[in-house]
Amino acid sequence: MRRSQLLLLLFLVLHALGFSRLSAAPPAKIPIETLLRPIDFSQPRLSPDGRHVAVIVHEGWERQFVVMNLATRAVQRFKYDADRQVSWFEWKDSERLVFGLSEDGRDVGGIFSQKRDGTDLSTAFSSIEGQARQEGRSRVRAPQLLSVLEGDPEHILVAATTLGADELRNEEPEVYRVNVRTGRGLRVQGRLPGVFEWRVDRKGELRLGARFDKDRVTWLHRAKATESWRPIFEEPLSGPTFRPLRFDPDGRTIYVASNRGRSTDAVWAFDTETRQFGKELFAPVGVDADGLMVSRKTGAPVAVMYHDEIPRAQFLDPGWASTHTALSQALPGPAIEILSLTADDRLAVVHSHGDRDPGALYIVDLKTLKAGLWVKLAGWLKAEEMAEMKPVQFKARDGLVIHGYLSLPAGVPAKDLPLIVNPHGGPQARDYWGFNPEVQFLCNRGYAVLQVNFRGSTGYGFAFESAGFGEWGRAMQDDLSDGVAWCIAQGIVDPKRVAIYGASYGGYATMAGLCFTPDLYRCGVNYVGVTDLGLLLDKYRTGEALIRRSVERLVGAKSTREAIVRDWSPVYHADKIRVPVLMYYGIDDPRVPIEHGDRMAAALKSAGKTYQYQTKAHEGHGFVGRKSQVEFFTALEIFLGTNLAGSAVDGPAK
Repeated sequence: MRRSQLLLLLFLVLHALGFSRLSAAPPAKIPIETLLRPIDFSQPRLSPDGRHVAVIVHEGWERQFVVMNLATRAVQRFKYDADRQVSWFEWKDSERLVFGLSEDGRDVGGIFSQKRDGTDLSTAFSSIEGQARQEGRSRVRAPQLLSVLEGDPEHILVAATTLGADELRNEEPEVYRVNVRTGRGLRVQGRLPGVFEWRVDRKGELRLGARFDKDRVTWLHRAKATESWRPIFEEPLSGPTFRPLRFDPDGRTIYVASNRGRSTDAVWAFDTETRQFGKELFAPVGVDADGLMVSRKTGAPVAVMYHDEIPRAQFLDPGWASTHTALSQALPGPAIEILSLTADDRLAVVHSHGDRDPGALYIVDLKTLKAGLWVKLAGWLKAEEMAEMKPVQFKARDGLVIHGYLSLPAGVPAKDLPLIVNPHGGPQARDYWGFNPEVQFLCNRGYAVLQVNFRGSTGYGFAFESAGFGEWGRAMQDDLSDGVAWCIAQGIVDPKRVAIYGASYGGYATMAGLCFTPDLYRCGVNYVGVTDLGLLLDKYRTGEALIRRSVERLVGAKSTREAIVRDWSPVYHADKIRVPVLMYYGIDDPRVPIEHGDRMAAALKSAGKTYQYQTKAHEGHGFVGRKSQVEFFTALEIFLGTNLAGSAVDGPAK
């Protein structure tokens, strides 16, 4: 099939799917369960021989693990019990898969294995747990798959942390070579003091370890299993950065993301023998490189992935660049991603998507460019009823340029709208452009939604990230306030109808906004948010020292800990809040324990404030159950509609 034929075929298919239509009038309210229903397919993986594809499928709200024969379209579905679902998987080879299971959104531990027809199911890690008990250790934390060991039909490589009886052992994983059929494992690398992460090369050989000590990460390397580990790069927490991405097929070169000599991360070749940087592959402007796409056939790098306003790829190989250009011209969304490849690079799963539509998956023959529409994701939604997510930027009060996204209700004039400020979690994370069901829910209810990548967010270089050090609740919070001021100055937002709603760190930002800028917001919604910095700093044990140190840098200097906790913990400033608060927490949350919610609720009650506080059993850091999600978003809709008087909201959609 010629490329022109491919372009015409895909244009006709996509026109029929309605990608090009725009909304001319405000859409009707879409029910919560329709908007938040999980996307049909996730994590598609082609088998190495290209005869099958495995994928996690949502039918309604029910999650299933599926393997499909591409020739016959025959589908096999697998369920393991009522409460456990496949959370991740990889093809061991073209006949066998390895996978993990979760329950209520939490990993249940173990790695499991089965043939693609569902037979020969085994637990590929059980003997390691028994071995740990024999050695006086209480349990094994959820293991990490390091390599499927291509070419070895029997084994995989796994890293796992075993804990002592007091559960205070460092996060120093050991590495095991595990038989996928018998579950028996042989320890090939014991724990090393301070080493919290292991990396393998293309062949599955253990080649890198990351050790944290004294405010620096040291990367250790060995060329052979018989050699001792030696340092090849020391990465102070103050920079320069050193983030290994992939080993070159030569086994000697690592491709790394680093900001050496730059303000943002570029991708470089690094020689492990000479310990020197070599060729710079690509340096995005103003943002960090996210990752590297490699040929599955050769292992050679073919593209650097990055995300400025939208996700992009800089192709390093002319052939791959030409193929991607043809697909980009044929498919509607500005985002075109190759999600999975066969072992010979012949077949690919290609995802085309945008901000108003989660898009569609295609099976593409990359040699002939023959393409077939596999599935339209979220086919129950209409793109013309969805909101656009527009990249924006503004200057903070100190002149720092801040980036973010503003989503406006479809079919409504962009003037004097009610606004929801939606700070991201982390806080060392960022918001991305793309289809976001939660944002679409809020826009469908008539709200503008502002997502701010405030200082301290990742993706914009180390200088921008480090601008957040010591600014938890301070300049990080000012960036949110300055974003509101910018929206008001544009005439987009009614200053009397602004609310703030976030989860995790975003939940902290909600409470901090209500406490420290009490005149800015009409109400706030705290979803599983931090409220007590003392609890946060006490949470991390010796094995999570790197995470703890990162939190300490953002919160402030340890020497002033008591003052920082007292000055910047919302739980100590409930008396300053003047508007209603809605709070939801999961009782089993491992990241933000329920004490944060309990203490905040007690403080609000003692101060005589208006608040609603709900906790959900069997839920953790973000609700996964259908009933819990619907309950929360129903309460969110009513709460916002009640407190942002004059908004488009007058009650839940029926």
